[in-house]
Amino acid sequence: MSRWRPLALSAAIAVVMMASVSSAAAHTTGGITGGVVDPSGGAIVGAEVVVQGAAGVPARQVATDGTGTFTVKDLPAGHWVVEVRSKLFESRRLEVDLPESGLPWPTLRVELGVGAVSEQVTILGPAAYTSRPATSATKTSVPLLENAKPAYPSAAISSHFWM
Repeated sequence: MSRWRPLALSAAIAVVMMASVSSAAAHTTGGITGGVVDPSGGAIVGAEVVVQGAAGVPARQVATDGTGTFTVKDLPAGHWVVEVRSKLFESRRLEVDLPESGLPWPTLRVELGVGAVSEQVTILGPAAYTSRPATSATKTSVPLLENAKPAYPSAAISSHFWM
């Protein structure tokens, strides 16, 4: 009976290892990578990337880095909706299917068009005064005096300050 113990122990270890390998394969995850650019191909830094899966799966949100790229890791296989948005640009929505194997990760190139820029200014305060009549300005010319003498002779000024 003691001869069979090492063999039984080895068999038990093999069964546990096989179960853990199949369990790991069932929980394979993948990811989505990509870059966000403007119409001229320039990187859009700080764009918000939201990845939403099936019901019950929480959405994931990341921002593009200094080169306009992003990576969303640890996503289970299935259908995902990727929405990319940034100030001054139009939003873009893409659909991606992640394979059961988790590989290869889809790599997206998302081009955002320039959005409409508008600005509204609201001034709050008391109502404008309307009881005063409108004023106007007129241009008048003053003739120059050609032979006029200054009120203070220059010699008097210089001697006063330099004495």
